[in-house]
Amino acid sequence: MNAWRNLFYDLMGRRFQELQQGDPGFSMRKYAKVACVSPAAMLQILRRNVIWNLAPEKAIEIVRSAGLKEEEINYFLTTVGKVPELRRQEIKEGDYDILTDWCYLPILHSFDLSERPTPEQLAAKLGLSAEKVLQVIQDLSARGYLRADETGRLYRERIHWHTSDGPPVKAIRAHHDLSLNLSQKALDVLPSEQRNFQSLTFVGNREQISEIREEMQKFIKRVTAIAEGASQKDELYKLSLQFFPIQDFGGQPPQKTI
Repeated sequence: MNAWRNLFYDLMGRRFQELQQGDPGFSMRKYAKVACVSPAAMLQILRRNVIWNLAPEKAIEIVRSAGLKEEEINYFLTTVGKVPELRRQEIKEGDYDILTDWCYLPILHSFDLSERPTPEQLAAKLGLSAEKVLQVIQDLSARGYLRADETGRLYRERIHWHTSDGPPVKAIRAHHDLSLNLSQKALDVLPSEQRNFQSLTFVGNREQISEIREEMQKFIKRVTAIAEGASQKDELYKLSLQFFPIQDFGGQPPQKTI
């Protein structure tokens, strides 16, 4: 059976259970109406035995109508080979300074973990003081990157922040330097089963740069959707991509390390 069909059955079954937990009287017939399919078709879906020709496009329509979470829909889109539809918003240029401190984004995204760590636990994980973690949380909250619900509990909105595609800014350059430095530390410290480093040397045409950048963006979106689609999120990760022409950059050439 196709992987996307298995995921489709899992997501639809889980959503039905959620609706029944909220309303024990919620019937399969009601669920079929919500998902815009016939009761007979819904019965086949819940029994994981669709006998009619279910195309990926129709399955996408059904999961959207069923009211699945945004991250679940994006995960499904990735599984059927589509580009996920992530909500993106540009970081205000006045906030670019948060990119120059490597711990801001990990602390921000720690609010997406299934079991949210305490400031002390997060400090121990990142090698920081609890005071530093609290200061960053307060700053992120003041800038609007963290919000409070009706109980006062902080959360991160499902928005994927990105920088401008315009002229280079010193803060963005500093952020890339930090990412490369963090990658080097991961290469030095983490065992190979906990990280993945790959590189490729190839030839192409200068006219292809925009097309390759677009494909890299699609790849990032797909990886994000796969990770966010996990039912239990228990780790913070960093993904870095580099793409550049090989030439004499000045100074000493890279040294042999082995």
